[in-house]
Amino acid sequence: MVKTVLQVEKGQNYIAVNVEGIPLGRYAPQILHLLSQYGLDAIKGSLAQPIFTHHGLASQWLSPVSSQPITPWREATLPQQVSCLATLIEMAKAIESLRRELSQHDNRSLTIIDQVLKNLTVIPSTDAIFLVNQQPLLLYWGYYSQDRHAVDFYHLHNRLQQTLGEESSPAQPDTTVLPRLAHHKTSRIYYTAAALGALSIAGTLCFNAMQPTKIVPTPPAQEFVAPADEVKLTLKALTAATQALPIHAAEYIAPPPRVKPVVMKKIRVPIMIPERSRYQGNTDFLDGTWHANLKVNTKIAIITYRFKHGQASTTVKNGQQHCVTTSQAAFTAAGQLFINTAKTHCNDSSRLPAITLVCEKSAPNTQCIWKQNPSTTLPVVLYSEGK
Repeated sequence: MVKTVLQVEKGQNYIAVNVEGIPLGRYAPQILHLLSQYGLDAIKGSLAQPIFTHHGLASQWLSPVSSQPITPWREATLPQQVSCLATLIEMAKAIESLRRELSQHDNRSLTIIDQVLKNLTVIPSTDAIFLVNQQPLLLYWGYYSQDRHAVDFYHLHNRLQQTLGEESSPAQPDTTVLPRLAHHKTSRIYYTAAALGALSIAGTLCFNAMQPTKIVPTPPAQEFVAPADEVKLTLKALTAATQALPIHAAEYIAPPPRVKPVVMKKIRVPIMIPERSRYQGNTDFLDGTWHANLKVNTKIAIITYRFKHGQASTTVKNGQQHCVTTSQAAFTAAGQLFINTAKTHCNDSSRLPAITLVCEKSAPNTQCIWKQNPSTTLPVVLYSEGK
C-alpha cells in the first residue's frame, strides 16, 4: 500500500517530549496497538506515523490513510477548523479516561505508558494539524515549539467559535423612518425659531442613536393652522419620532482569557535500554544528560553525564566539592552496559577515585549497580529529567 508523506513548514526545530530518555514518537507501534486494543481506533487513525533517522529525529510522517483528500490547517475553512478542534478535545478526554483506567494497576510499565498518553496530544503549532475527510490528522505529536509551548485546543476552539458566531450574525436592516411632518409658512419669527430649535434637539437625538433619519415632506395643508398650534404639532411629531428610535444597550465583550504557557514539571525518568541497542551494541540512546546519586562518605554525591556517541563530559558535586572528568559507555559481549568514569579533578585540589556503573536487562526493567570496589556493589538509579 502506498502511504502519503506529510510535512510541515521547513526549518522548524521542535522539541521532543522524552519518556524514559526516549522521544515519545519512538513508542508509536506500542501506543497505536494499545489504542486499538481499547477500542480507540478513531484516535489511532488521527496520529500520523513517524519515521526516525539514526540520529533519533522524526524526518517523515506517514498518513495512516491513502487516496483521501488531505487539507492543511491553513487551507481549512473556519467551520472546518472549529469542528476539527471539537474532535481533538473529545480525543483528549478519551485518552484521559484511558489513563484513569490504567492507573488502577500498579505496574512500572503502565507508568511509562501513562507518561506517553499524557503527552500524546501535545503538538507544537496548528501547522501540525491536517484534515482528512473532516477528521483531524496530527503530525509532530509529542513535540513542543521552540519556546516550549503547545497548542491549547480548548482556548483555540472557544476563540474560533466566537469568531464564527460573529461572522454568522445577520446584519439588522435600517427601517427607521420619521413620521410625516406638516409644513407651513408662518409670519412670526418667534414660532419659526421655536420649531427650528425643536428640530435641532431631535436631530441631536437621532445622531446619538446612530440611526439615519428620512424626512418625507407633505404638500401644504389646505386648511389654516394657527402658528401656536403648528409649533405644538411639530413638537408632538418630533417627540413621537425620537421615542420610536431603537435603543440598544451597550454590549461588553470581555477580552479572551490570557493563555498561560504549558509548563510541564520535570520528573525523574529511570534509564531504559532498548533491546535493539543492546543487540547492536549502540550507545546513541544515551545521547543527552543523565544523573546518578551516589552515597560517598555519608554525603550524597550527584554525578552528571552529558553523553554524545558514547563519550561524556562528567561532573560530580559532593557538598561544596565540585569535580570534573570524562566518561565512556560501551556494551560487553554479555550485553552489559558499562559506564566508566576516570579519576576526577576537584576544586579543592583533591581527587575522587574512578566510578563504574553497570546496567543490565532491557526495557522496562533496566537495573544498574555502582561498583564501589571489587567486593562491594550498590544499587543505583541512572535517570534523566523528563518534561
